[in-house]
Amino acid sequence: MNLRIDKLPDRTPVKLTINVDPDLAAALADYQTYQDMRHVSWGDLRTKSLNCFRKTSESLRETLLSLSPAGELS
Repeated sequence: MNLRIDKLPDRTPVKLTINVDPDLAAALADYQTYQDMRHVSWGDLRTKSLNCFRKTSESLRETLLSLSPAGELS
């Protein structure tokens, strides 16, 4: 019996620098506090938050669909 596993997705972290307004900076500080209290991986929390936004933002979805050559989202 041969078991084949597809290639795993690239999970190499990429450094990203952004400028945010003070309200968002305060909210991100709250996330940091939550992470420290719950011992939650900052990478996991950040990824889940961004994926949630990506799935629920209709304007982002429409923009990504318009940029996709096949009209599909991954």
